[in-house]
Amino acid sequence: MSSLQEYFLAIDDKIKGYMLEIASLHDVSVKFTGYYIENNRRTGSFPPQPFYKTYKEYREECPYDDVTHIRYFFELTKGDKKHIATVHLGAPDFYEIHFSIEELGGGVEVRNPESLHLSDFSLLISYVKKKFDYS
Repeated sequence: MSSLQEYFLAIDDKIKGYMLEIASLHDVSVKFTGYYIENNRRTGSFPPQPFYKTYKEYREECPYDDVTHIRYFFELTKGDKKHIATVHLGAPDFYEIHFSIEELGGGVEVRNPESLHLSDFSLLISYVKKKFDYS
């Protein structure tokens, strides 16, 4: 892969699919709420939040910009508990995938999108368990 954009396009559906699988395995509802993608034409200071529902929407607003950072936002709920999980892809070393749920965060290196497996999300799975009181 020669760019973050190529890597993202190759891995996007897998990330969303594994998030659904993780939620299902832990009886948690999940909703993809969108992406924050840089470079973009937004200026100012913003709290972490999605700006785009689709990659196409981003490209319509920023057709020529290089993609330097992508953050997925997922809303996780179970009963009255709700948490926001994020998955980050970023340059220059875009082979690292970072996960966070609020104060919990860490990452894993995945060089080839074809080799991405649910086991690569074990850190995120541990965060889900912690946030939703699993042992």
